[in-house]
Amino acid sequence: MDPKTIVVPFGGHDNELTALEYAFNLAEAFESHVEVWHISPDPATAIIPYVIYDMPVYPEGAFAEMDKISEKNKILARDKYLKTARKMKIDHLEKVGIVKHASSSFHTAIGQAGNILSIRGRVSDLIVMSKPLKKHGENDVVTDVLFNSGRAVLLVPPEKEAKKFNGKVLIAWNGSRESSHAVALSMPYLGQGNTWVLTEEDGESRKFPLSASDLADYLRRHNVQAETLKGLKKESSLSVSILNTAKALDAGMIVMGAYSHSRMRELVLGGVTKFMLHDSELPVFMAH
Repeated sequence: MDPKTIVVPFGGHDNELTALEYAFNLAEAFESHVEVWHISPDPATAIIPYVIYDMPVYPEGAFAEMDKISEKNKILARDKYLKTARKMKIDHLEKVGIVKHASSSFHTAIGQAGNILSIRGRVSDLIVMSKPLKKHGENDVVTDVLFNSGRAVLLVPPEKEAKKFNGKVLIAWNGSRESSHAVALSMPYLGQGNTWVLTEEDGESRKFPLSASDLADYLRRHNVQAETLKGLKKESSLSVSILNTAKALDAGMIVMGAYSHSRMRELVLGGVTKFMLHDSELPVFMAH
């Protein structure tokens, strides 16, 4: 089933424009509708009060000032969104309806971004997000959406101009439930070009319950001519090996399961998910 509804959070920052443009490119390819969401923080939870005699006391004028800033940011985000939609010839809909061409709409909400995006994501086919910046805590939002939306997240690294999806996909496969979910949700994007299946190990000594060949056979039954890759080059880490293989193949997207190990283990010890969230130079299609 082709993606017909794509959700994109957009705060109005320039580093988020690549993700917005990438979503518009997908909408053009699949005749989809893009829901652009500008989410402002709730002043009641965003403003830290003083505590006097065990009672919270908020700085005078803090709520009014935050409302003023939020309104300014909303107007800026909408202007940038409209400018981008016009540039890419995407039809902006003031009133959302069913149209059979690429279209988009702008929405606003107040609250916790991860929660709002998770809820909206459940009635979408894909959530496209800008690669999180380490210093801004955006990793928490992406992780919340991965765990709670039931949908895939496509993370797009910021560039000067978004590249169109070239149809080439590298699947990083470990036979886990998370990997299987990612592959199932990525089916509309497979088969448009080359598809490769990559595992850390091959042969009878592999530690994975399902081999690359098992997945390739499944994909061929769906008319996706997938090629298995053997002899993964050992580099400084598995994550670096996956990324460098994808770059060497000119893959336009890496498909993988997110947090196949426990979330705590990955956060403490590091892992492929953590690396891809922050350091991938290519779009990464993830599902939990």
